[in-house]
Amino acid sequence: FLAPHLAGRSLCEIGTRNGDIMSCLSHFAREVTAIERDKEYCKKLSERGFRVLCKPIETLGHLDLGHCDVYYWCAHTRSPTPTFPRPPRAF
Repeated sequence: FLAPHLAGRSLCEIGTRNGDIMSCLSHFAREVTAIERDKEYCKKLSERGFRVLCKPIETLGHLDLGHCDVYYWCAHTRSPTPTFPRPPRAF
């Protein structure tokens, strides 16, 4: 679903982990950047040849992210949190 939106554009994936999704999408984007806070994943991503910003997204600014045209952030949660509230119940 993202590939059609990437042609000629720069993709920044937040929480990239091992880079499997970014690796697939890199065939469609002009360039890709991993934004990852975990140092071990940063090392793996660098070894795979990806550009890596090894910092939490909350600490990055326009100088770091100005080149990003498209962002991808797959949020994994095990339980509802204030940022991802549970939808109201239907009665």
